Amino acid sequence: MGASVKGKKLFVTGESFDKGPVILINNEELETQNDTLLPSTVLISKKAGKKIAVGQTVTIRVRNADGQLSDGFAFTRGPD
Repeated sequence: MGASVKGKKLFVTGESFDKGPVILINNEELETQNDTLLPSTVLISKKAGKKIAVGQTVTIRVRNADGQLSDGFAFTRGPD
């Protein structure tokens, strides 16, 4: 998985996200939406970017609708 921030939006990329996954930053659940294709490869949290300061490192995980939690990965926000 990977991540990027553009303005307020956080994008998390991966393989075959089913409908209903949730992005977690440091174990905090965020409002999450899939892109338009199912299964999708991109999850978007419209306001999560403002929760991560430039230079800050957070741990990102994804919880699938069935409750399965992905391994966490470190993400450091670079300059926009």
